[in-house]
Amino acid sequence: MREPWLFWGSLSFLVLAAICFVVALRAASSPRVRRLEIFTQVIAGAAAVLMGYESAFRTSAASIHELQINTAIGLLFLTFGILSLLTAVAKSFNR
Repeated sequence: MREPWLFWGSLSFLVLAAICFVVALRAASSPRVRRLEIFTQVIAGAAAVLMGYESAFRTSAASIHELQINTAIGLLFLTFGILSLLTAVAKSFNR
């Protein structure tokens, strides 16, 4: 990885998203739960996109097999992040 702080910093944001999700599970009012779900998806989606970008496109590899694995995992993270962000946008407009 050229800049490992991008990957590890994004991983720490996933922990923040998990905490936000737990708070959303315990919230009493429906609007507050909705806002916390959207907030969780935005944080997790952005972190997953950054982790996927770092893993898929900016990672150096010693062999072609290692490069294929890193690219596949990175694209999986990218897909998860983009879908999470799109779901958050859809939830925010569906009031």
